[in-house]
Amino acid sequence: MKLAVPDLVSSATLPAIAAVELGYFKRAGYDAELKLLTPADNAFRSLKSSEVDLVAALAHTGAAVFPDWKGLKLLCALSQGLPSVLVAHSNRKVRPGDVRALAGCRIAVAESDSGILRQMLNLCDSEARLVSLESNAAEGFNMTGYHALANGHVEGILVDGLIARMIVSEGLGTVVVDLRQGHGPKECYNYTVAALAATDRFVSTSPTATAAIVQALVSAEKALRADPKIALPIADKFFPQQAKYIVEKVRFDSLFYDASISRKLVSGMAKFLIAERALSAELLYEDVVATQVMPQWGAFLSRSNRQNRAGAFGE
Repeated sequence: MKLAVPDLVSSATLPAIAAVELGYFKRAGYDAELKLLTPADNAFRSLKSSEVDLVAALAHTGAAVFPDWKGLKLLCALSQGLPSVLVAHSNRKVRPGDVRALAGCRIAVAESDSGILRQMLNLCDSEARLVSLESNAAEGFNMTGYHALANGHVEGILVDGLIARMIVSEGLGTVVVDLRQGHGPKECYNYTVAALAATDRFVSTSPTATAAIVQALVSAEKALRADPKIALPIADKFFPQQAKYIVEKVRFDSLFYDASISRKLVSGMAKFLIAERALSAELLYEDVVATQVMPQWGAFLSRSNRQNRAGAFGE
């Protein structure tokens, strides 16, 4: 079984990577192999052509390859909410949430995420300029964007939360939008979600495997939540430069480790995709989500954590 990810240096896809590297797929009876396919469009094209069986990526990116979502299903969330963080170069001295202060700045973004940044800037009446960067095939967008910021080619970047943490720790930049911390337009929270996806064909012809895959992912989420330090060997293997940040990042992200996909998320994502002309009409929940695996999602977050997350982040 092949699982494609568009970026290995990513906390957003970490639960899926962990499910493979920590043996949860194997315990479920399936040998899984990670495959880096960047940008995200390429991962979904390989899914459509059956070159891979699964994709772990931001869900909205699938719409570019599966028009009107036909043929694609989300199996579960890797975590809740928009995981991308907007960071400005420290020279700009921008305060958290002050998106309008980015007027005139060049903001780097992966092509597949440009719509999210565009809508974010529009909601905040910001006149920043989008700069789409081609991902380095060997490392994905996140490090490509990091180097662009570090080298002064751009003044800001929409990037994975792990890289944002590294940028801030190095004094290179400051967080402007992080919806999980309550900074920025809440309307963007449900534009997308890091998710595990498969084709309709796979779900319908391999129901046992589909259920086992979701259970393996949920087990990985639970394990990371219980002990963030188990992510260290994964970090050492795939992104040693960022390994020293991974434990605290997982500890924070664990509040969002929840495999469920809500109707509110599907509705928010559909409205975003329609606004970006990537979708022609609203979607039914059942058209987007493999509802037959909902029992595997479980409910392992405590009631208090769910309430805290909802209260702080507007779910």
